[in-house]
Amino acid sequence: MAPSTLRTQLSVIEQLYQSARRLYQADCLDCLIAELKFDELEACLETFFITARNHGAQTAANYHPNWRVAYVFVKSCVQRLVKSHADTDMLWLLSMRLERLEKLFD
Repeated sequence: MAPSTLRTQLSVIEQLYQSARRLYQADCLDCLIAELKFDELEACLETFFITARNHGAQTAANYHPNWRVAYVFVKSCVQRLVKSHADTDMLWLLSMRLERLEKLFD
């Protein structure tokens, strides 16, 4: 991955952390991911998506790549954690919820 691409992706992930901080008035995204609090993670992603879409509408910028970076970041973290728990029911449930989010906001 090119350094400029990595910088851009890290910047988007930082924006996701800031969005979660504004939503919950706390620096909590790491805890939400670690504790698999999917309702709250879903709210964070939804808020991030709406903010990115609104910014895109105001500036004529394409918000979709930023949304994908944020979504893939959360998805990969959650999937790694769930796989380490070896709970197939939980893995299936979270996979379905992640898929629903992807379809809803993609």
